[in-house]
Amino acid sequence: MTLPEPVVAAVESGDVETVTRFVEEGGNINDLYAVTYWDYDHGPEERFGKIFEKAKSIPMIKALAGFKAEQSQDLISKVYNDHGLPLVLYLLDCGYTPNYEHDNSSILTDACYKKDLPAVKELIARGANVKFACRYTGHNLLHSSYNCVDPSNKSHLEIIKIVIKHGADQKGIESHYGGRLPQDFTTKQNYLLIKQKLHPLIK
Repeated sequence: MTLPEPVVAAVESGDVETVTRFVEEGGNINDLYAVTYWDYDHGPEERFGKIFEKAKSIPMIKALAGFKAEQSQDLISKVYNDHGLPLVLYLLDCGYTPNYEHDNSSILTDACYKKDLPAVKELIARGANVKFACRYTGHNLLHSSYNCVDPSNKSHLEIIKIVIKHGADQKGIESHYGGRLPQDFTTKQNYLLIKQKLHPLIK
């Protein structure tokens, strides 16, 4: 029987305590591609002690044949979308990369789309790629930042300002919908207000 790396399942469960213990016990948080066999020479109890017994009760821990790399690349965004920022930050502080792609997107793209200013700041501070763009459509952070933006909301404007200052492409073309610039993801009136409030950043 094969199992995904236990820390992956613990992270997917949102169980912060178990994730913390796995990391402290040497669980690998970046080697998410492999299927691992339990090391019966040393035994799971010796390796993880009581943590293993607790982990077995987590519903996400299942027998998986051929755990796929693309599933594990989705992990950081699943954690953010399902469990919020604190567990994400813990994983990043432990060395998990913020730049896995998922569905041709990234966790920073998700944060920009949700207008989650604290998450945007924290992710950029931890090395998230501000110049990320979908390899197929060209959709970038500003496309997500402009989408459903409210120019009267200071946090929305702050997100646009931050990603522009860190190098997001203002002229990036989103080809999936006929070739749209970031500002095409909001109304003309909203864009004029954004441009006025963020002058001279907006080109």
